[in-house]
Amino acid sequence: MTIQIYIERIILDGFELAQRERPLLETAVTTELTRLLAENGLNYHANIALPSRMGTDIQQNTDNTAAQFGSDIARSIYGGLTQ
Repeated sequence: MTIQIYIERIILDGFELAQRERPLLETAVTTELTRLLAENGLNYHANIALPSRMGTDIQQNTDNTAAQFGSDIARSIYGGLTQ
């Protein structure tokens, strides 16, 4: 099965991210979301459109790297897809 997800943008309100860290965050979101979908799939097999705001709020941990934060974002997105 092929799953295609298009994410137009991710808005990080109140989170400081240096320009050089953005590719790390993007790669982490893509990698973790791909892993979750490959391991767990989705509960349905139809073309769907989801609301522009889904998932949950994520608390920024000052020790988190852009890559760790990207993984948190991906898990939040996946949680929104499987609700």
